[in-house]
This record gives sequence, structure tokens and C-alpha cells, in this order.
Amino acid sequence: MKLLKISTLAFLFLAFHSCDKLDELTEVDVNVTETASLTAAVLQGESSFSESITISVDDEQVQDNLDRIESVTIKKLSYVFKNVTGNADATLTGSMTFGMASISFSDVNPTTVEGQVVTITNTDVINAFAQAIKNGAEVTVVLEGTAQNAPVSVTVELTAELEIVVDVL
Repeated sequence: MKLLKISTLAFLFLAFHSCDKLDELTEVDVNVTETASLTAAVLQGESSFSESITISVDDEQVQDNLDRIESVTIKKLSYVFKNVTGNADATLTGSMTFGMASISFSDVNPTTVEGQVVTITNTDVINAFAQAIKNGAEVTVVLEGTAQNAPVSVTVELTAELEIVVDVL
């Protein structure tokens, strides 16, 4: 009887262990880098800007298995100000919203920070971004705020390096 109990426990252990290994065989790690650009343009006499864009993971394995995304890891989320034109003394104050979380910036002179990559480390933003990707392989980003000393135009280029685990079977 004792041998039967031990044999049954060993069998159950192996069965569950084998299921985990089998599940891992059907998982695919998809590493992608997605880039999107938003342009904040404020004309002379104006003071506000608002732009939005949807970042979508276009990988075929991800798109074919949207309901089977098991996890999303944000390896790096960053932005950079590029293509700055207009008044060199202009400053921007505002926020970038990623899904349900945002980061803010205050009195940033885009001319002085042009080309400098800023890595986003705010865990609320990273988690919101990852959750939005997990829920449908896309996230909407909103850039809004005000400008002092317009006119000014700047492109904000966002880059997301992602690892997405998809169960393909």
C-alpha cells in the first residue's frame, strides 16, 4: 500500500512536471523594437499642443496569437527630442501618457536636450505600457502640454524594446 502511494505521488509529480515542460515548448519569445514619433508644433501666438499615436506590435506571431500573450517585458522604454525648429528660447511643459500612467516634464528647452535619449524608469508607466501590449499588442501614447516663447516644433521619438512571450498552441 505504501509503495502504491509513493508510486502515485511520483506519477503525479512527473505528470505535472511534464505538463510544465510541454507548455514551455509551445511558448515563443518574440523580441521586438517599436518606434513611433509624435510632433508637438506650436505656432506663434498659440500656447498648447496635443498629439497622440498608437504603438502597435506588428510581429506576425504576436498578431496571430493576441489572446495567448503570456507576458510582456519592457527591456527599455525611451524617448528623444529631435528635429527642433523655431525659437531657440522656447520651453515646453506637459506630459506623456502611456495607457493609464504618465510622466511629466516642466520648462524643458527642446533645443538644449535635442538628441539626448531619456530612459523612462517610472514603474507605473512601464507597467501600464506592458499591460496595454499584453491586452491587445498596442498602446496609445498622448503628448500634451504648453509652450512658452513659441513658435516651436519638435518631434518626440519613442522607442520600446520588448520581449513578448506568446503561447502559439
